[in-house]
Amino acid sequence: MEKENIIEYKLKGNNKLFYAPAYNRFWINNLNAKLKKDYYDVLLTDLRIEITYLCNGNCKYCIVYGNEIEKIESLNMKEVWNEIKKKKWMKEIKTIFLIGGEPFLFFNQIEYLLENFNGEIRISTNGTLITKKIAKKLAGHNVLIYLSLDGPDFDENMMRIYKDGRYMYNDTIQGLNNLLEQNVKFGIFTVATKENVKNIINLMIRLVQRFHPYRIGYSLPHWIKNNSYEISAIEYRDALIELFNHRNEIDTEIMQLKWRIKPLMDGKIKRFSCSMHTSQMTILSDNTIVRCSKIDHDKIYKMLSNGFFDCNCPVNLARNKGNPCSECIALSCCGGGCPYDGLKRFGSVIDRRECVITPALINQAVQEIIVKINADNYITNDGLAPQDFIRSILM
Repeated sequence: MEKENIIEYKLKGNNKLFYAPAYNRFWINNLNAKLKKDYYDVLLTDLRIEITYLCNGNCKYCIVYGNEIEKIESLNMKEVWNEIKKKKWMKEIKTIFLIGGEPFLFFNQIEYLLENFNGEIRISTNGTLITKKIAKKLAGHNVLIYLSLDGPDFDENMMRIYKDGRYMYNDTIQGLNNLLEQNVKFGIFTVATKENVKNIINLMIRLVQRFHPYRIGYSLPHWIKNNSYEISAIEYRDALIELFNHRNEIDTEIMQLKWRIKPLMDGKIKRFSCSMHTSQMTILSDNTIVRCSKIDHDKIYKMLSNGFFDCNCPVNLARNKGNPCSECIALSCCGGGCPYDGLKRFGSVIDRRECVITPALINQAVQEIIVKINADNYITNDGLAPQDFIRSILM
């Protein structure tokens, strides 16, 4: 075991808790356990289809229209399906994620997929085009709709506008109500902005109480050329810590919180935050297959090999003891964030905002584990802490 990576904490009664970030495991007093590193699988199981870049909206923080888009085609799902169903890897695909632009501009293409794929279909949408008829057709299929909404009320959604400047809110809520009426499973995607970051707990509780989503995303927007709405890593960090501390009140999974905490809960090691060249493949609207629509659209970044990204993930960087990742409490939880954001913002595969966000969140989680161990007198159980015990604290 790599003892140089072990962090020591004081427990009551002169007892000690040890945490090894390189393993994501905890010990009480006794460090004799022998472990092998347990990595998450990175098998290809997910397919992302960017069905179109066309959209009926023009949201102010949109990555599509905030950057140069080379191709505006909308794919033919039948042609794509006839091609990819022949691929050997297609047999392992469990989830297909449809994204745009606005996928529901082409519901006939979505319908074809509903009729031909047995796994889960996830669809990212602004919700404005989900009629009662469409919601009824979605019902009964294995679908999860991710609906973009920055809060339950009108004045929290003023960045979501149509191309003519009208606000989307009323039409989005109508689409959401149509989903509710048909019992279609849905989540809510909320973008972190200066308007909501200081009031995030109240906002999340109101979203859950009013709409009861399956899960909620609370994400930093990807890099765009001009973004005066973007919040800092420190603001986002503080918001995630608040969400962690109030997770029982919110009582709905916050996706960006779970991604960062889950390796600690599982006692596993996450190599990558991004699945672009591991568990996910992307099909663009012109039917081409790529790793990542953002990286592979870039003239320089698209030349970077998968091996280059692998070598520069935190777990591999940490092999050099002079690298900051080697001493980071979040080593096995971080995954480096979005490589595209890292390259654009910092000239590095690692999005350095994660160096602000994830270590602070993991530290908060460890402090909660310490409080629980002391409160339950769990210190009588010397040695490796059972993972079920750690998971029960962080759930």
